[in-house]
Amino acid sequence: MKYIPIDIETSGLSFMKDRILGIGYGDTYLPSPSRPVPGALSAHNMKFEYKFFKKNNIPANIEFDTLLATSILIDRPSDLDLGTVANYYLGWETWKSDTDKLFKKKNWVQLLEADSKLQEALKERNLYDLKSTAALSNVLFHRLHKENMNDFFFEKLMPSARLLAECEYRGMGIDVRATQEALTRIESDIQQLLIRLNDWAKIDINWNSPVQLKAFLKERGYELWTYDFKKRATVESTGSEVLEKLLPNKNIEMLLDYRGAVKLHAFLKGWLDDQIDGRIYPSYNIANTRTGRLSCSSPNLQQVPRDKSIRSLFIPSASKVFVIADYAQIEPRVAAHYTRDEALLQVFTSGLDLYGSIAVNVLGVECHPNKVKELYPNERKIAKEIGLSILYGIGAAKLSSILKKRTGRIFTKEQCAKIIADYFKSYPRLLEFRKYVEGKVYDDQILRTHYGRQFKINPDKVFSTGVNTIVQSTASDACLFSQLEVEEKLKEYGIDAPLVAIVHDEIIRECNPKDADTVGYIMQSVMENQGFECPLKLDWTVGNNWGDKA
Repeated sequence: MKYIPIDIETSGLSFMKDRILGIGYGDTYLPSPSRPVPGALSAHNMKFEYKFFKKNNIPANIEFDTLLATSILIDRPSDLDLGTVANYYLGWETWKSDTDKLFKKKNWVQLLEADSKLQEALKERNLYDLKSTAALSNVLFHRLHKENMNDFFFEKLMPSARLLAECEYRGMGIDVRATQEALTRIESDIQQLLIRLNDWAKIDINWNSPVQLKAFLKERGYELWTYDFKKRATVESTGSEVLEKLLPNKNIEMLLDYRGAVKLHAFLKGWLDDQIDGRIYPSYNIANTRTGRLSCSSPNLQQVPRDKSIRSLFIPSASKVFVIADYAQIEPRVAAHYTRDEALLQVFTSGLDLYGSIAVNVLGVECHPNKVKELYPNERKIAKEIGLSILYGIGAAKLSSILKKRTGRIFTKEQCAKIIADYFKSYPRLLEFRKYVEGKVYDDQILRTHYGRQFKINPDKVFSTGVNTIVQSTASDACLFSQLEVEEKLKEYGIDAPLVAIVHDEIIRECNPKDADTVGYIMQSVMENQGFECPLKLDWTVGNNWGDKA
């Protein structure tokens, strides 16, 4: 099929705040278009055009996204911007334009509109992008077919991109007044913490400066050495993981509280700065990672603390309620699906508490797995940290560090080595699966997931990324692709319950209160039946804000 390329020039990245300056269509560039755009279109990052077109009531049928197509191919460049992709597949040089420096200036739109030469340069740049998109659409269509990814692209990825574009366009409500009040409280907390920190230090210090903080802590005798896995060297650091190793210590705890308050302050201020008429408009990035795991930006909802008081700031539209659902232990269940480990499958088919089972089988707790949470809460907490981390390749030293940081319990490297051995003894096919994945990678073979996504993993990174790539990718796709089926079911029932947010394994929709239970049951029916060997479990609730699920 021949797709007509389309590319827009805008005054900025926000479809709510910025405007279309011009539109390229086929081989033509038109300033400020208002006419419908006919035909089957292709674009590079279609969600961007989709939102601007919808805001301006311009019908456009974008059926092919060269960015998304590139993202799922084995043979692809590391960067996915249009210039890099065109250079990689077509051998074309990146377009140089007088607009390159222009875009870096704050008043670039005013400068553009006052200079006909700059307007012509923008037109030429747009026409080059159109030419690139047209040629890439043809090349990538055939590459998808060659790698057997046509069905995955057209039946799953493109519909998901449209669903996410609608979600982004709709935005998410925020209680502006309550957020302002929370911001004021946090500012007061920060000032109080600064007074206490300065009283401890007795010197002038910028607590936000890693250099000054490192010098101060070293002078006070604190040990800041840690191993940097990226640099493959031991370095001094004031990162949170290093400071948490110094606990319990009331001064270090105070410093960490200050950092947390500053981070939360940045979140709240960002939400208030970004909100428009009581709504924020985050972007979901579907092609940023090789695994396909969704990331979120502007703002990043995945970083919103699970604190009920903070999540309660996010609210549904007037006279609506949220239906908030999340998968229970989705990654362990996906691991059980792939490994067919009998002991792990038995946990989920019998309704046992996974972490209670790990406490019994690995830590030696003597009671029924479902009683561990009540009788041995600390052991269950440790078991939860063990969870899938061992499967993902964590070693004894790292496990020791994590357990100390997150549970306060000290386990020697030797003790952690035994925990790892007992873990794989209890769930032997987990180790077999890891070895299977490693074998496929070393043989330069393609790995395919339950949903048809494919990977080739660098053999140098197989131990740290092999199994978790497969499991985490599948878990993320389960959340996203299941929503396509949910949309169809909602249409059958004639219910309006649009997608509001996807945050890790959590799905938020909003609807009329009278439809809420039906929406919840539809989500549960669809999301629990994704064709896995291991049963999936969905927990859901109806709430007046996001915090009602926290």
